[in-house]
Amino acid sequence: MKKLDNKQLNDLTPGFAITGLITAIGAIATAVTPIVGLIKTATAPTGEIKDKNATYKWEMPTPKVVKPTVDNYITF
Repeated sequence: MKKLDNKQLNDLTPGFAITGLITAIGAIATAVTPIVGLIKTATAPTGEIKDKNATYKWEMPTPKVVKPTVDNYITF
């Protein structure tokens, strides 16, 4: 291997940063995926989680829609 001068070294340094950034994108995507799944599961009105030991199911009842009534009174 031969020693590089400063100009050649400055040309190589951004390449290492870009390579490190590309590698980090994969690691970040791998870390974010379970978090997104957890958020979707926590906000879902119905769902099921299966574990090797148990199964957890939930279902939030939908609220009943009640139409407001207005009583009209006529006075003479």
